[in-house]
Amino acid sequence: LPGGGYGYTLTTAVLAIPFALFPLSLAAPLWLVAQMTLSGAALWALMKALVPHAIRRNAPLLFALMFAAQPLWVTAYSGNVGGFLLAIVAACLALLLNGRAFAAGAVLGLLVMKPHLFLWAIPILLLASPQRRAIAGGALLSGSTLVGASFLMRPDWPSGWMATAFRLQGLNVSRANAWGLAPDDARWLGWIPVLLVLAA
Repeated sequence: LPGGGYGYTLTTAVLAIPFALFPLSLAAPLWLVAQMTLSGAALWALMKALVPHAIRRNAPLLFALMFAAQPLWVTAYSGNVGGFLLAIVAACLALLLNGRAFAAGAVLGLLVMKPHLFLWAIPILLLASPQRRAIAGGALLSGSTLVGASFLMRPDWPSGWMATAFRLQGLNVSRANAWGLAPDDARWLGWIPVLLVLAA
């Protein structure tokens, strides 16, 4: 967006480095194909863990839900990371159901690319799962690796990112989040639904 700057954390850019090896004309379709492939494979693995004897019956519903998810279909024209997020969460759950808690945590630690998801998903799993130590260990390994790499590249990035994030919230654009519901002159109202959702 004009005047918006780069809105994601630097950890997102670190994960996207492989795509920078290609020209944009190739990187853009690879970005979309990678998200669709990874999210589809992760959902298939989750389905095998949940309903191993009824995959054919449940596959159409699961993939219909996948393609109906707004963050996924806007990926095709907005360059969003929604497909990667879906892949991370589905793969984590599939690994957990298969008794591989450390690997599940390591996959979930990749959510540092989208910190607001990381900040609620990790505590929920740590509170709810008896395998919390293995999950925490895996998440710490992958999450700290990404965060460490981002600080090696640019130690001062959090302050610049915070300034950009607050500036984006002030722009008069349609947002699919809590602040999109708030009037432009009262952005603080967006915190109310956020706190209600967190409390629920």
